[in-house]
Amino acid sequence: MKVHRKCFLSMSGQKTFHQAADDCIEHGGVLAAPGDREENDALHEYAVRTVGREHEVWLGITDITAEGSWADVSGVTVNFTNWETEITQQPDGGTRVNCVVMTGLAIGKWFDESCRLRKNYFCQYNIP
Repeated sequence: MKVHRKCFLSMSGQKTFHQAADDCIEHGGVLAAPGDREENDALHEYAVRTVGREHEVWLGITDITAEGSWADVSGVTVNFTNWETEITQQPDGGTRVNCVVMTGLAIGKWFDESCRLRKNYFCQYNIP
């Protein structure tokens, strides 16, 4: 699926955050990280089609380096976030949960999760 200058590819199986990030690197990409609302919405729709309505998909965003400072897997601070704030006031896990998952039940909103959980994921490839 292509949006702007990015191509997103659904990968098979579920992995922990770090396993998923490593797998994307092995395939020449990075763990997907939407940069704006349009990319987030397109990635959510792609997840519904490929994984299902109740999907939980890792995003390549974490605050492992500095609690509360969310950055992509290359270490660049993210400018766009899509936290679920109507029901649970995400991110709410503190130092216990440092990775980001997009969920289908919350219509593409983000939750902070334990990086050790196994989730579906997408790799992102930049298009020149």
